[in-house]
Amino acid sequence: MPPAQSTEKQRVSLEHVELGKYLPEWLLSLLESNTGPRFLIIHSSDSARKQTLEVLRSRTSAPLESALHQTIDRLLDTLQADLRLPRVLPDDGSTMQLVHSACSEAAKNLAFPIIHPVPDHDWAMSRTKRLASLHKALSEEDSSVTWDSDPGVVEFESVLVQLESKIERIHPSRRLAVIVKTLKEWESTGQTPFSLLGLDGIIVMDQAPSLSWLRRKLLVQLGDIIPIHQLSHAGRFRIGEHGAWLVDESPCRSADSLPDCVAIGENQTPRIPWRAPSFVSWNGGNTVHHRISLARRSHSIAAAFELLKSFEENGGGSVLIIDAALSSRRNAWAKALSERGWVIPNQSENMHSNPLVHWLLVLANLPHGDESWSLKTLRALALQETLPFSESWMAIEHPKNEGWRPKPSVSLLEEIARGGHILGGNGALEKWISTLSTWRPDPLRPNFEAAVQQLEETQWWFRSLVERMHPLLDNDSQEFLRELGPLVGVSSGEELPLPIASVDGEDWLMTLFSCLDWPLLIERYDGGVAGLQKLVELYNRAKTLLSSADYNFPVSGNKWVESLQLLVGEASLPSISIDGDLRILSPENARGCSADLVILVGLSSQEWSMKPSLIPWLDAEARLLLGILRPDEPLRDARHDFRSMLNAGPTVIILDPSLDSDSHPSAPLDEWYSSLSIEELARINTPPIFIAESEWDNTDEYRKWDLNLPKESQVCELSLRPAAIEVVNSQVQKIITGSGRKNNRLRSGLSIKEGIESFQSPLHPDVILNGWFTLQMRDRIAREPTAKVIEEYWQPNSAHTEFVSMEKINIIPAKKWPKTIPHLRLASDWPLLSSRVNSKTISPVPDPRPLRPSPLEVSPFDASHGLDDLELKDRVWSASRIQTWINCPRRGWLEKRLMAEADEEMRQDIDARTRGTLHHDSIAQLITENLGFKVGEERDVFEPVNLSMVPKTPEQLMGEYVSIVIRSAPWLFSGDAIASQRREDLLSMTLDEIEEHLENPQSREICGNIGSMLTAELYLSNSAILGMELPLKTNEHEYAIITVPASPEGLAKIGEIKVRGRIDRVEIYPMKEGWKNSAGSTEICPLDLDKDSSWVAQRHIIIRDLKTVKGPEKKVERLRHKEALFDEVQLALYARAWEVTHPGDRVVGVGITEAGETVIHHLEIDDTILSPSDRNFGRISNTFEQMFRRPREERPPKSNSFRAWMRHQLSVAVGTSNAAQRGLVIPTPSKSACEYCGVKDICGLDTIFWSDN
Repeated sequence: MPPAQSTEKQRVSLEHVELGKYLPEWLLSLLESNTGPRFLIIHSSDSARKQTLEVLRSRTSAPLESALHQTIDRLLDTLQADLRLPRVLPDDGSTMQLVHSACSEAAKNLAFPIIHPVPDHDWAMSRTKRLASLHKALSEEDSSVTWDSDPGVVEFESVLVQLESKIERIHPSRRLAVIVKTLKEWESTGQTPFSLLGLDGIIVMDQAPSLSWLRRKLLVQLGDIIPIHQLSHAGRFRIGEHGAWLVDESPCRSADSLPDCVAIGENQTPRIPWRAPSFVSWNGGNTVHHRISLARRSHSIAAAFELLKSFEENGGGSVLIIDAALSSRRNAWAKALSERGWVIPNQSENMHSNPLVHWLLVLANLPHGDESWSLKTLRALALQETLPFSESWMAIEHPKNEGWRPKPSVSLLEEIARGGHILGGNGALEKWISTLSTWRPDPLRPNFEAAVQQLEETQWWFRSLVERMHPLLDNDSQEFLRELGPLVGVSSGEELPLPIASVDGEDWLMTLFSCLDWPLLIERYDGGVAGLQKLVELYNRAKTLLSSADYNFPVSGNKWVESLQLLVGEASLPSISIDGDLRILSPENARGCSADLVILVGLSSQEWSMKPSLIPWLDAEARLLLGILRPDEPLRDARHDFRSMLNAGPTVIILDPSLDSDSHPSAPLDEWYSSLSIEELARINTPPIFIAESEWDNTDEYRKWDLNLPKESQVCELSLRPAAIEVVNSQVQKIITGSGRKNNRLRSGLSIKEGIESFQSPLHPDVILNGWFTLQMRDRIAREPTAKVIEEYWQPNSAHTEFVSMEKINIIPAKKWPKTIPHLRLASDWPLLSSRVNSKTISPVPDPRPLRPSPLEVSPFDASHGLDDLELKDRVWSASRIQTWINCPRRGWLEKRLMAEADEEMRQDIDARTRGTLHHDSIAQLITENLGFKVGEERDVFEPVNLSMVPKTPEQLMGEYVSIVIRSAPWLFSGDAIASQRREDLLSMTLDEIEEHLENPQSREICGNIGSMLTAELYLSNSAILGMELPLKTNEHEYAIITVPASPEGLAKIGEIKVRGRIDRVEIYPMKEGWKNSAGSTEICPLDLDKDSSWVAQRHIIIRDLKTVKGPEKKVERLRHKEALFDEVQLALYARAWEVTHPGDRVVGVGITEAGETVIHHLEIDDTILSPSDRNFGRISNTFEQMFRRPREERPPKSNSFRAWMRHQLSVAVGTSNAAQRGLVIPTPSKSACEYCGVKDICGLDTIFWSDN
């Protein structure tokens, strides 16, 4: 039937309703009646619409027309269909791509002269996005407003209009304007939209004050067709208390002023509208408020959980949680509430969070951006298992070696990235390909053949991956690959087949899908496959849209990847709708909603921000000038919403974070508090009736709530008590309250820690010992002995079992032996342990490790540290690996056996190991090339003897040295500031000078760090270089077997250790017979020799190891050398391994070359062979004579102190190896070691050294 006519009254009328009465009873009665007027209801929110339909279904059995219940957005969908308008473009990345193509075309014709004055330049996607954002913000404002500083929104509107005409679709941000315009045209011709036919009126429920100009205009236009009656909360509109005002008319205050369609109330009697008082308070008068204080705003979910639990246990009912910070913690809510079976609807999942889509985009972005081809991304792709590829992805047969396949070695990728300083970004692809094709595994390394295969397989994998990515590469990279030619295996020399490259981006995507192991994918991520399906849907939609406008989706390269990312970034996967008594909504979505219990959350200023949204080009001054999008709109909306929230149910609980010193109450909450009297504050601070008094009983230490009286208030307040420190039975205890699973676990853990009855049994009882062990270890360290027992300077070795750390043991003597302490070698017993001599001095002693503290006799604990004598397989040690175990067996186990340390990250600076390797390799190459032998080989002809005897000037040698370094360090050619600094430090050369030298090598002045190295090398003129990088091996094994036999004093055999490695440098010390005494012994040199020993060697050997250091400054000179002598075992292992593998040789000196800005060759000597006065061997020292003798040796000692040092350090290494083979992983914590430990987060013992914790 035709719409009801009412000419004598306003077509748009307003009526005030009480707070807390979204649907007045008179309206409910009319809606549930089958004979009354027919209304279209425009609800405040979709949640309110849904709730209203549920209420009506519960009140009547008559069928409901859900189409008569709309929101403004739903009404737009209906009107669009009624007005027979074109379909709306999807509000996602496909439309953005379409608009971007249109803008790009328009920009070429100078359509945007202000922001794009040069039409030949590319139009960036960022500009399209910014203009679209500005246009969307202005699309619902008064179009008659002009803006002199418009950056191009008018032109953008023109582009959209032309595009709509072209494809016969409507852009989302123009839909409302088109509907308003078309509706006006219909009205002028007397036409009525179908959905409005037969209506007696339209009821517009309370709307937000910020309702846009165009939405108000739409509703007013509808009022010209069908009478509109607006229901709104009363109050001051200027500050946001009153809802949106459609027309500037007074509200209905009498029965005569009401429109006919709503003039009749219950029982068919005239209805008198509710009249708002002159002052409208925040409280409608029908709600009981309760305020609960939170010490931390992060306690909101925990407090709500406890409230819900108590409410449910007391009968329950419908619950509405309104959280102003819901968008950032929806997942936290779902996790917490699921513990009690409460389920909330899932938020739409952003496609980026879908794991399959995520890894697809990681792969697509591999060639682009600052992280292109970075180690981090390559490693992640090599290790990821989310996208399982079938064999067709890279299944290619090797032309020569059966079983070789293109597959990556992550450790090799790390080694190459570090050595070549490949950081990712511009030029990284070329660096990877070049470095992989020239990299060579060390021929002296163990398992060399496996390393050769690993290298080629990694090279092959990388190039295969590059071929797979070919259509996504930029033009320069594609040109580089064309010039590169076929792939030749770095190890086999064979031409290796590569996958067929995809033609374009779409072919790449389809090929990737075809190469996925779909059965495995569905088994692992059944729900996640929807993300890939959605991606294909979006891609096809975007192509169709673009084609309809005669545009093309980008074909390849970075633009194709950007477009794919745009599709994903603007899309989300559908959510799951779940009905229930519990709803969690944001303030905007909760408009018009109510429940039996309402909990208000997120009321701090940090969580409920009143800041206006940022709109490109539209600052506060422009908003004021245009009179649109007022900066105070969020605050006005918040005031309006908060008043509704306070009256959304019979019981409303406000979770107040004001006690948090880092939080401030949001403006609406603060204003409400300010309006309350003392009596009203007292009422809102009373606990809810469903919380039992026992839950805040002060005599119960496990109470969940506190009812206290703040110092600055006369009103009691209830506050959540998640934890507390209480004195129970004269003991200080930490109390954990709460009902959640996490609370129960924490409470049980604390109970176990305190030695009291636990609330629940631990899942694995032995695990509780881990936390107890930290406390026990701290206590044992505190009780480690420091008494001066032996000669007032040391402790007996029998105290060894009382030490669990190295904190009170000094194993590195100072530069000069302390004057107050006699030499340890002359002590009444040996070895001994440190004692604190005075406040500054701890007596130096030999390394007592491996520490073997006495067992605690707690079976699970002792077993977890290997004290059950578990036998493990024998192993071959490197010096670095055994040193890690010596420093801390637990770290050795976690880091070296379980490989639990964190992934290595590339740094902008050149890695210290890379620089150290460069020093090692370059000086070795300079020496071997000039002395006529190869790295890794022993010399048998000593002419020339050493570098100082080479018939070349130092400047000539420096020129050769520079050439070697340049060829060995590709990172020297980088143009960044760090590489520039390292060039200056290393060579004192600019990049131009390096390139010039590479083209025309010549003599150079000695300068830079390598100049210091060369100068120090030329100083070593009295020894003969026997070899560089010499491997420890025998004819039978690729390792040396070192035995620590019984000592002459009766100490039992300690055992043996298998060692592999390479000695940086071996020299021969001259004998009176020359470089070799043929009359010397052909037997292995005894480990134990006295000073007057008659054993004669054939050769006297010096072992050196190069270590790069910073500086070194004067005060730390020789420190690295001393660390190697006393804290490490490498020099002792290498010295003895040389003797064992070279019968007749005797090592008479060991030392560290400290290489930094200055270079110093340190040498610790066997003073029975060398003298401290010997010259041109380096900086000589004889510290061993002060410290070492054989165990149990009587005074005065006769042992050779150098050999005694070797025996002791070998005993440390063998003892550690023995313990490791038996599975002993007892930690040896210390401040310095724990601070830089790569597995400290797993171990947890670094907390021992935290002060006061």
